Order: sequence, then C-alpha cells, then structure tokens
Amino acid sequence: MPPAVSEEYKEKKRKMILESALACFAEKGFQVATIDDIVKHSGMSKGAIYNYFKSKDEIYIELMNVNSNQSFEVLRGKLEKLPTAKERLDHFFEVFRSQVKVNPNWENTSRVHIEFWLSSVRNELTKDFMYNRYQMVYKKILTDIIQFGVDKGEFPDKLDVDFIGNVFWSSFDGICFYQCVMENDELYERLVNQLENVINSMVNSLE
Repeated sequence: MPPAVSEEYKEKKRKMILESALACFAEKGFQVATIDDIVKHSGMSKGAIYNYFKSKDEIYIELMNVNSNQSFEVLRGKLEKLPTAKERLDHFFEVFRSQVKVNPNWENTSRVHIEFWLSSVRNELTKDFMYNRYQMVYKKILTDIIQFGVDKGEFPDKLDVDFIGNVFWSSFDGICFYQCVMENDELYERLVNQLENVINSMVNSLE
C-alpha cells in the first residue's frame, strides 16, 4: 500500500507544475509548449503531472484561476474600503496602470493569456469558461464600481453599465496586446491614462 501523501505535499507539487507551465508557456507560447516541456522544466514525471491535471488546457485554467483570483480578491477588498465610487475608480486605474512596474511576470502572463483566449474559441468547453470568467470576474469588478456610483447618486442613473465594462476591457486588452509586442512602458501608461479619461467621461455623461 503506497504511503499517504499530505495535502501540503500535494499543494507543493501543484504549485511546481503551475510555475513550470507558466515558464514554458511564456518561453514557447501556449500552442507550442507541450506537457513534455513541463515535465523537463519541473523535473516531475509525466504520470505525476497527469495525476494533478488532465490536460494542458486544464493546467492553464488552474494557473489563471490561482493568479487572477488572488489578485482580484485583494483588489476587491481594497476597493470596498473606499467610500466613494470616484475613489474606487481612481484606485482601479492606478492598479492597472502600475502593472508593468510592480509585476515582473505581467507581460509573460499577458502573452499567455492572450494566446489562450484566441485558442479557446476552437474548444466549446474552454470558450464557455473564458466567456463566463470574463463576465463574472473581469468585467464585474469594474461594473460593480460603476453600479455603486449609480446607486450612491455619484453617477447618472441612466448609464449603460454593462456597455462601459465592455468598452474598458476591449480597450485594455488591446493595450495589453500592444505592450506585449512593443514593450514600451511609457506608452502603456499614457494609453491607460487616456482610457481612464474615456471611462470617466462616460460615467459622468448625462446623455
């Protein structure tokens, strides 16, 4: 009978797989990187990796869940402590504006995320997962700020809150794509500043 394995040991191995996967995805691209690459980088056997994850897609989804869930929980906690929607919106943009400076893995993570988004359209399960995650995690954190402002009377009550969320994320994803290719930190910050001006003008519009 094999010895019992502690939850701490399992978590350590899962973390090792995820870190190795991110390194391989960032180096070769999500499509090109293979389970064998992750095996080589992690020093674990292929069978050991498959004990934790069924596929490369599942590894990436878990990687995204771990990274983004933690960061969004921290951000949401800080936003909820701010008393006004204006302060929350200011902080929201400051967090995204500063990513290229405070997060050394931001560009690698963004490259892999963009590539996985594109590849997910060929798989209905991952496509549905990414769509639902966009709606319920990414877009919701901004639309919650705006709705809070509407409810408090800071923003007009006729705002199309969902549309503003779509404007932000479609624009910000484009900025991220450009930054991943050009690696121009100064321009990245200028573009985020301009996007902030656009969103502020939308939430304060009376039309």
